[in-house]
Amino acid sequence: MLSRRLRARVERLIQRTPVLHPVAPLYSRLSEAVGAYRHRADALAVAFGVALITWVLSNLTQWFLAEALGGGMPLLYIFLFNPLIGLVLLLPISIGGLGVNQNIFPFFYGLVGVSETLAVSVSFLLQFIIYLTSLPGGFLWWRERRAHHSVVTTPSA
Repeated sequence: MLSRRLRARVERLIQRTPVLHPVAPLYSRLSEAVGAYRHRADALAVAFGVALITWVLSNLTQWFLAEALGGGMPLLYIFLFNPLIGLVLLLPISIGGLGVNQNIFPFFYGLVGVSETLAVSVSFLLQFIIYLTSLPGGFLWWRERRAHHSVVTTPSA
């Protein structure tokens, strides 16, 4: 997506292939967003590094939770399933993934022999941690929004 020539070829391919027409706007926006960093590879590398560290910490948090509950979730499978679970949670079928998380964890981890009880327990604890750590950001958002919407009226003289 950083190469203008390659982007142009992909856009032509999308235009020539009717089945790909629905993804054309998405590809265009994504291509423009990445293209803005065409000459800022260092910024992309830093963003990739931050995302990678976040992914590793998320996986380790999940593994520590499983270990605290008696173990049984191999770290390798956590590294494999965590991104897949994240993709499923992108579907807008629940609020914050509640319920979906508790069904998808036993599905994936059941494939490798993890008990349903452990998988559901880890999913609930992980959900709780996510909600808990989101509260400060939610409070700051609410406070900023309230500050912008409050109207100060002064009496007429």
